Amino acid sequence: MINRRRIAPLTLLIAATLLAGGMMPTAARAGDPPGKKKKRPDIYDRKADGNKQIAGALAKAKRDHKRVLLQFGANWCIWCYRLHDLFEKDKEIAKKLLYEYELVLIDVDTVDGKPHNEDVSKRYGNAAKLGLPALVVLDADGKGLVTQETGSLEEGDHHKPEKVMAFLEKWQAKPVSADKILAAGLKQAAAESKRVFLYFGAPWCPYCHKLDHYLARPEIAEVFGKFFVAIKIDVDRTTGGKKVDAKYRGAEEGGLPYFAVLDSKGKKLADAHDKSGENVGFPVVPHEIAHFMKVIHEQAPKMSTKQLGVLEKGLAPKKTTDRSTNPGTGDAPGKLTPEALFERAVAHADDDEPEKAIADYTALLAAAEVRAALKAQAFINRGALYCDLGETWKELADYTALLEMPNAPAEQRVQALYSRGSHYSELDQLHDAVADYTALLAITEASGESKADALYGRGFVYGDLDEPDKAIVDYTAVLTMPGTSTQQKAEALYSRGLTYEDTGDAEKATADYSAALAMDDLPTSLRAEVLSRRGMLHCDSGHYKKAIHDSSLVLAMPDATTEVRIEALFNRSFAYAVDEPQKSAADIEAILAMPDAPVESKARALWERGLEHRDEGARDKAIADFTAVLALPDAPDSWKAEALHSRGVIYGFVGEHPKAIADYTAIQALAGATATQRADGLTNRAKAYYDIGKPQRVIDDYTELLKLPDLSAEYKIKILYLRAQHHRELGNATKAIADYTTVLAAPEASDYWKAGARIGRGAMYGSLGKSNKALADFTALLAMAGAPEASKAKALMYRGFAYGDLDQPDKARADLTAALKADGASDRVRERAGQALQQLRD
Repeated sequence: MINRRRIAPLTLLIAATLLAGGMMPTAARAGDPPGKKKKRPDIYDRKADGNKQIAGALAKAKRDHKRVLLQFGANWCIWCYRLHDLFEKDKEIAKKLLYEYELVLIDVDTVDGKPHNEDVSKRYGNAAKLGLPALVVLDADGKGLVTQETGSLEEGDHHKPEKVMAFLEKWQAKPVSADKILAAGLKQAAAESKRVFLYFGAPWCPYCHKLDHYLARPEIAEVFGKFFVAIKIDVDRTTGGKKVDAKYRGAEEGGLPYFAVLDSKGKKLADAHDKSGENVGFPVVPHEIAHFMKVIHEQAPKMSTKQLGVLEKGLAPKKTTDRSTNPGTGDAPGKLTPEALFERAVAHADDDEPEKAIADYTALLAAAEVRAALKAQAFINRGALYCDLGETWKELADYTALLEMPNAPAEQRVQALYSRGSHYSELDQLHDAVADYTALLAITEASGESKADALYGRGFVYGDLDEPDKAIVDYTAVLTMPGTSTQQKAEALYSRGLTYEDTGDAEKATADYSAALAMDDLPTSLRAEVLSRRGMLHCDSGHYKKAIHDSSLVLAMPDATTEVRIEALFNRSFAYAVDEPQKSAADIEAILAMPDAPVESKARALWERGLEHRDEGARDKAIADFTAVLALPDAPDSWKAEALHSRGVIYGFVGEHPKAIADYTAIQALAGATATQRADGLTNRAKAYYDIGKPQRVIDDYTELLKLPDLSAEYKIKILYLRAQHHRELGNATKAIADYTTVLAAPEASDYWKAGARIGRGAMYGSLGKSNKALADFTALLAMAGAPEASKAKALMYRGFAYGDLDQPDKARADLTAALKADGASDRVRERAGQALQQLRD
């Protein structure tokens, strides 16, 4: 399926300048003489020791479970600057680097007649010889994973963002489990008789980095490490990080960083909440530092006064000059009017000098007399600069400061509320996002387009909150909002269609996609995606000709993205498979032939082709395709699991049970296999063990199945019943009875499963000589209105046996006779009941 993306609203743009009475043209700027090209600041340090740079990055990467990205280059290299600019200015790439990599710029220019850092370049495959810039990815232990020239990432006069992103995604570290990180730390603490200092952070959080740096300082680490095992959990990057955070914090949300001190068994002893209940995070002001030191002293009572002093001294704020109030260039702030500072800030921003622009906006905001409109726009513009620099916390602070201004103009309030709401949404502070979008909608002066953006944003957040009805209401309101643009209406229709899909209403989803496609000026990229989505729904509803039509339109669009083209090929292949299998196969082959197809798509295409071969009876070809999926470098575990399952089914069908068992076992070892895939693998492996006569292995697999956390209640009941049956076959009466009893006690169990459990348990009671209990089960079954007729016939037969064992022949004859005459009685039941009646006559 196509990944559902957020469609960023295009209409809410931040004004560049705002002066008295409206917009003022930019004044002439002082600077370099005409024709003189300004030299860019160096990005490579020609004095830095690359080995030391890498050592520092590896320490951070190991702590944060990241990879290290080395960028070899020199300050004369224009392509090095271009890649550096892409890394900084492309928001998605910048975020990927922030979240997944420690970036190190290694200078390889000639210094004093010798290539700088030549030993580092040689160590990683002579990276500098490949042409500059060159990239090397290291794992957290320093092992080189790939040395990559960057010419293949270029397109024209720039590096293509999609190619760079694909490279970064390919080599990023696999997610780690927060539970495993914690377990390892607790184990170490137990072995070393220490406390655990557990702290939670996120890549975007500045004070989290401050806490990292504090704990990493040699003098701090030396003292801290004698008493504590420090464990960091990144709530954004680790699997289950937010869950562990909520466990110790006592809530799902809260500021970062947050820390807790645990004993070696994981019990919380103290945390970052001071006596007022506030999270001190990384302590910077006296009362926060006092709480932090109190926690450390109480949890490490043997720490000496001198050692405590070292920790506290490291927290003492340094006296530095605040650059934000001292721009350092041009006229002193006090000599310029707020309007002049604003204009100069805009000029600095246009010249790609964000720090100087921020300094001027800061000086403006500190001035005594500033008009509300100018002050508000300064907050907006400075916030936008902080956003570009990745300093989200400062950006949010500026929007909040603006909104706290009692006389802030409505236009700037609208901008601040929308921007802050968007950031809250990205940070998963969803209820805060809803509040900001709602507040924007209450501003009467807000334009229709701004309100449409807010409705769209709030609708998306409601979707994330699993409130589809509210999302649909908001998307619908966008369509009727006066002043809404065609683009906004198209996006609202598309997103409402996706929401209808989520709620299972394919008909309404198709109608919305069709309405969007009827718009004459629908952007090409969105048209392709909507067509592909509608084509998929046509496939699902059996309208194959319509699906082929939509998918073919997508494939005829030269501007359709690779992702959308691939999905269209999959959709069309599925539709062709009904009547035109050769065309279906051709579409799958087209995907496999695409040089830029993601590995996930190739894995899916191979798997689909394997299924076609299987259905055609070409089992060897099917096995070859499923095996090819497993051989794909970096194929997702989910597709490997599908390939293993499908190959295992074929092996089982042709009687190669050991190979089938090996494939189903391999699924369990895949970290990325879904709970459903693991369950299916265990179920099929149990069947294979049954086929080769290993009932105890069958029971073992059913036991493993029951341990899976996401197994549905209905499926658990089925597995419990089947396990009981196998216990029964092996003569494990006590275990069989226990499983049957669990089925009967389950409120979700249907009469079908309860009937089976009554018969099974009653039979086991009978084998143990507990005839009265057996009678009770069979009688209870016969009283069940929803029990199958076949089960009732069997219950009559078994109850007749029990009455015979209790020497009550009349009752036995009555039940056995009733079993013979029962409509649902099988031939086997009639045969056994007849034999028992004959014995009673004899």
